[in-house]
Amino acid sequence: MTQAGDKPQTIVLVIGESMNREDMSLYGYSRKTTPRLEEIDKNERNFLKAKIAYSTRFSTVAAFNTMLEFDPAPLPEHGHVLAFFKKAGFHIVWISNQEDTAIHAEYQTFSDENVSLNRKGGRSSASMDEKVLPELASALEKAHGKTLIIVHLIGLHPHFSLRYPHDLKPNWDENDEVKQMLKDNGQSLRNQLLKSQYDLAMLYQDRILAKTFEITKEHSAGQPVSWVYLSDHGAETGRRDDLMGHSSTTLGGYTIPFLFWTNRSDVKLIAEDLEKRPFRGDWLSYMLLDIAGIQCKFPYAEKSWLNENYLWTEPKEITELKKHEKNQEIY
Repeated sequence: MTQAGDKPQTIVLVIGESMNREDMSLYGYSRKTTPRLEEIDKNERNFLKAKIAYSTRFSTVAAFNTMLEFDPAPLPEHGHVLAFFKKAGFHIVWISNQEDTAIHAEYQTFSDENVSLNRKGGRSSASMDEKVLPELASALEKAHGKTLIIVHLIGLHPHFSLRYPHDLKPNWDENDEVKQMLKDNGQSLRNQLLKSQYDLAMLYQDRILAKTFEITKEHSAGQPVSWVYLSDHGAETGRRDDLMGHSSTTLGGYTIPFLFWTNRSDVKLIAEDLEKRPFRGDWLSYMLLDIAGIQCKFPYAEKSWLNENYLWTEPKEITELKKHEKNQEIY
């Protein structure tokens, strides 16, 4: 049995692509790649980041299958979290700037409104994520009753050079300690170039993510609103193997950011306690149920990051990779 209260609320779930928190200055990276998110973090009391967060998959479709389904399943039958939201009376809006037929077939079909902004699949697509911003604002303006808005970004999907406007300039010296570290680690000239492109793409994503937050907050007056951001998976960014991009064999491929904000007074937020809690992407669905107040016939408190009964268990994929990790330092 699935139940939820009738009080109106809006949840904005922003899903990024290939974003490794190790390259975010918000998480301590030396290059100033996320100045806008840092400013929000400084000024917004209810803006939280999990200091440790992991995906359990290194590719998009597989990661979506864990984020929006129940893994491991608490039900004998196959369960999608969006089906629970539909049954609980939520209006679902899906806004996508990443063309993926498998995701469309599996998840976007649950939506009441579907906005597809990118018709070109694969890595050669150059569709800028700023396209989602007016669509998000429009969806928030029309939000009625109980609403779930999912924004799927193309994010930092390789090719990195296509993920930011070419007039975007770095605000750091490219011959800095990061460049020296890449040389010391034996990274190829190609990977040194890709690293520069990745960090510029991160700087652009900082602009987009900050704006999705600001738009959400602007439209939150008088109605409970929550904003959630995570990346589907990470990317190796030159810290370990001579590698830049998707990785199944290093921690970078699974290392992600997780950010949360709400204006709801009924959500108990103790920032210091929550930020110390690690987060795992395959438990996202449980937290979404918790935020929405959807009551199911199975328990989910121990897997909901926001719940006082949360019990962290490190994913076995991460535990295995850590056994072989040579360098876990963030430079």
